[in-house]
Amino acid sequence: MEKNILIYSAAREYLDSIKPSGIDLDKYYLGDSRDFSSLNDIYIQFIRSAQNYQRMPNVIKFDERKDRIAALACGLDYQRIKDISAEDLYQTLRQEFNAGGVDNNFNSWHKWSKSFVDSARFISDFSDVDDFVEFVHRFDYNVSTRIALPLLISKKISGIGFALACDMLKELRFTNYPKPDVHMMDVFSALGLSENEPVSTFEAIIPEDLWLRVHELRKNKRRNSPTGRVSLFSGLLYCADCGSKLYFCASKSFTENQEHYVCSSYKSGRGPCSAHYIRNVVLERIVLESISDFVDFVRCYESLFVWMMELKREKSRIIDIKRMQRAIDNNRKRITEIDRMIQRIYEDNVNGKLSDERFMTMSGNYEAEQRSLKAETDDLEQELAEYEKRRTDLHLLLKTVRAQTSVNELTPELVNTLIKRIEIHAPEKINGKKTVAVDIFFTDIGLFTVPNAEEIKALKTEFSRKTA
Repeated sequence: MEKNILIYSAAREYLDSIKPSGIDLDKYYLGDSRDFSSLNDIYIQFIRSAQNYQRMPNVIKFDERKDRIAALACGLDYQRIKDISAEDLYQTLRQEFNAGGVDNNFNSWHKWSKSFVDSARFISDFSDVDDFVEFVHRFDYNVSTRIALPLLISKKISGIGFALACDMLKELRFTNYPKPDVHMMDVFSALGLSENEPVSTFEAIIPEDLWLRVHELRKNKRRNSPTGRVSLFSGLLYCADCGSKLYFCASKSFTENQEHYVCSSYKSGRGPCSAHYIRNVVLERIVLESISDFVDFVRCYESLFVWMMELKREKSRIIDIKRMQRAIDNNRKRITEIDRMIQRIYEDNVNGKLSDERFMTMSGNYEAEQRSLKAETDDLEQELAEYEKRRTDLHLLLKTVRAQTSVNELTPELVNTLIKRIEIHAPEKINGKKTVAVDIFFTDIGLFTVPNAEEIKALKTEFSRKTA
């Protein structure tokens, strides 16, 4: 958080120092990202971003001249544009807009015309919007793979560098592709956070561990209650029985002590699940105690904690490997069995015991099942081969814990960093008193029960023996 504040302050000071008088920077803090519903929408954003190089926006003026350009360039239909000559397009645009400057490859209109046609050819490789979105998401594994996508675009589309490729993606609402322009490079390099070049700046804008957590949290929409309050646990609460999310119930007539959560499948008794009711103040107290105990334990016994997590990971790994291997073996057995069944019905068809129509139907069903099993088996085998490379990454969790001297109150940053999921069980009566069990799944480690004094002593003894 301190790093982000420092970066913001430095960036604001830098922009204030170079902006012309009378310019209000605040209006530029509003994003202008555009929605898209077709591949042509994506294409238009590509060519719009392609002009955003140095002084080119003042030369091309795409938004201002869009209708005139469309009349000259196949109605901006990428399917038609991909087959035209970039040189012919350049000459047409140059004449229409009385383009000045030297008539060579460095002319702004010439560079943009090549980007114009190359973008159409790039977009034409996709069948529809979903295909394009899936393509982008395939690169969204970590920082290194994300860097590969704008590098690929910069190679495929002439005149588009790494920063402009990021700009294209950012404007299409792929917000994990910030544009590392010259100003960002100046700020980040001045702060010692990156080299003064685009790729290094891109890596520094959103640290990997922070991005992974933010990316996960953005999946959950957060809504204000009628009182304007937002729950600390928005997007984190789930029903332990049906798996549905829990709704935060608050109104202007409620006191803070009355605000509560109920299962979204309850539907006032008309749904398939019970209420799983729990008051917000009670949940906050439970979570605060759990986080406080957890932080105290990890701070005092960090090495022991890491060792415990490695043991837990190893046990889980063995279980998962056995599960995947069992599924692979079952699939292979079924694939072999289907081969025999296809052979059998083929013989029945040849011998006249099975009609041609029936044979085609049955063999088609068997072959479809076999293809599905083979694809599933290939995926499982690949997952099994890569499983050894996986590890429990405790970096972000440990970093957060180390920063805490004591936990006296819950903050959104603390909750969202340390907790991945909270499950609320149905209330039970124990010794005449109603109780609600709450399972807290910590980031990267899942459920964790802080050991008591005797358990810690035993764990320390075993840890010393195993690591001696």
